[in-house]
Amino acid sequence: MAPQGVYMAYFRHLINACGGAAKLTGLTTADVCHQFLMPLTKATELSVVDHLWRDPNTRHFVAEANWYVSHAWQYLFLETVDSLDAFFALQGIADEDAVLWFCVFNINQHGASMQPTATWLTTFEDALRDIGRLIMVMHPWHSPMVLRRSWCVFELYVATRVHARFEMAMAPQQRRQMLDDMLDGRGIRDMLGHIRSEASATSIPADRDAIFALVRAKTSFATLDRLVFATISHWIKETLRVHIEMLPSRQRRAQSWVRLGNLHEAETKWADAADAFATAVDLYTEVLGPEDDATLAASSQYVSMLAKLGRPVCEWEPRFQAILAAQEAKPENTQAVAATLYRFAVAYEDLRMAGRAIELYSACHEARVRLAGHLHPSTLETVVRLARTNTWAGDLTQADVWVREGMTIARRHGMTLHPTAVPLYSIHAAGAYSRGRPAQALRYISIAHAYYSRVFGADHEETLDATINVATSDRLLRRTRASLARLRQLRDTFPRRKDYPVAWAYTMFSFGATYYGARDMPAAFKYFELWFDLRHVGPISRAAPSMLYHALQYGDPTQNETKRWRKLRRYNASTDDRPETWPVRLCNGCHQPLRGACYGCEQCPKAAYHFFRHCVDSGDARAFCRHRPSVLRCVPPLSRYFLEERLRRFMGSHAAFAATLAAYDDYCTTHKVPNDEKLPRVLMGAAVHLRTWHPML
Repeated sequence: MAPQGVYMAYFRHLINACGGAAKLTGLTTADVCHQFLMPLTKATELSVVDHLWRDPNTRHFVAEANWYVSHAWQYLFLETVDSLDAFFALQGIADEDAVLWFCVFNINQHGASMQPTATWLTTFEDALRDIGRLIMVMHPWHSPMVLRRSWCVFELYVATRVHARFEMAMAPQQRRQMLDDMLDGRGIRDMLGHIRSEASATSIPADRDAIFALVRAKTSFATLDRLVFATISHWIKETLRVHIEMLPSRQRRAQSWVRLGNLHEAETKWADAADAFATAVDLYTEVLGPEDDATLAASSQYVSMLAKLGRPVCEWEPRFQAILAAQEAKPENTQAVAATLYRFAVAYEDLRMAGRAIELYSACHEARVRLAGHLHPSTLETVVRLARTNTWAGDLTQADVWVREGMTIARRHGMTLHPTAVPLYSIHAAGAYSRGRPAQALRYISIAHAYYSRVFGADHEETLDATINVATSDRLLRRTRASLARLRQLRDTFPRRKDYPVAWAYTMFSFGATYYGARDMPAAFKYFELWFDLRHVGPISRAAPSMLYHALQYGDPTQNETKRWRKLRRYNASTDDRPETWPVRLCNGCHQPLRGACYGCEQCPKAAYHFFRHCVDSGDARAFCRHRPSVLRCVPPLSRYFLEERLRRFMGSHAAFAATLAAYDDYCTTHKVPNDEKLPRVLMGAAVHLRTWHPML
């Protein structure tokens, strides 16, 4: 049986008994306890609930509790009451149906300080288990004080253990603030940056130690945080949907659809976000017209979702250009222009179009600096993107500049574990990979991975990418077993594969590269072929054919007419890749796109580091590999290889041989193939003089 509690009506009775709301204005729950409740119960020295039950005149306020309230004693008491009132009103629960277990009323405050920690742990857990429903009062909405108190974290922990229903209560003014914060898309990110239950505290250190030991033994703080994030997200979406239905104004409904789109976008649910933004655009267009600032801003958000959904460039690029032109025609629209420039740049970045992305990010950054200054938090978003784009474009020096600026901004504003800043750790790791420092990369990517796992959970795109990159670090450190274990877990539990095709394709590559590095060629071929079949999924998968080819050079160099080689032959005949190139892959020495022969060490993990001929000759490759230069192996580009293979296997007329050789010589001249990389004549096939008569005649 559940413990007793008080009806919601008792809160209003108490307020009146204390002299009305004016008397309690500005008082915290702790103040109300000490100034009113303890004097009220002094004669009996009982809890408020027991005190009320003993008196026949007040017994009607007490009944079996059906809601457990989690709150912070530092909250304003009246704001807590308003939050509970608003919650039950939204739920359609009448006063006579809401009976609350409220620690200030249920715990005997006269002897509370004498009780050991174990007593409170048992009391709270038993009450919550028996009641089965938890309401957590969340103020302020994006950084709730309740989650900074370890006892409230314990209540959340118990709720997860006993599978209690978990709900949130928010005062009307907090709800309005939340809706306002959601309008520009940053509100949800700020919330994700502030909530961290492991940073909670208690007034008595021993209480915190006992609570933390329980949480770590039975679950994790990451699990608790994810529960909060999921509940807040669900609550906001439901609030917005109800809010939209109640709004008489189409313009205000459009605003709420933008808020809902921002929430879906934060969860990487691109299709849902696109639908929400499209609805907002339609409503704004009806009310304000197509050229209004609000219509253009929502249109920019909608078009960016088309790009995220993989629509053709011709479908979104002209629309972005038209939106920008309309916004730039209004000089006062600097902030809106910056937002569209940013979204336009993201679309190019997703396609690995570095030049256009950097150009637009730079213009966006300049606009935001003019508005707020270099070190304002609003500039951090573009700084991070510039760091990332320069990294994969191979300009690590410039990327380092942006990473340093980003970390300066993050530290200054206490944002080092804010979702806007966390990608800096991944970018730092990518730079360390490129410079041949896998141990350093692992340190940085582990920070990002821990954050994404805690905030988003295992099935979020950012977490998936970070997991793969941790496995990559293990691979480069020759921790093959650890790398494969992480990848297998990812593969076997891969969430919503259709929703994250790029991450799935990258997982196939990571498997192939790990097996390749361990020289398990059958397994490497299996996964590289799976990746090859996904080569149209995301820009990075354009490297799949060249990686399969590279592995075949080591594991099946005879080029028997196997299925794999036939796949590559057909690909080479149909591709529009430029000759002598290795799509998407950079030289580890100069960090420029690989061109010409690819050099790699025979004794290092396969697929670890690759170099230009220039970087081999200059000695830059020695910074990555201390093995003898003689163990460097040269692999020609795919297009050159098939030309040379035709010459190796040539059997035909002298005229045909001469034409084939001339084509090869022209190719080598055009693409400046070094003489010592050209196929020696002695390795070429034979030209056969075709006879028109029988040899025995």
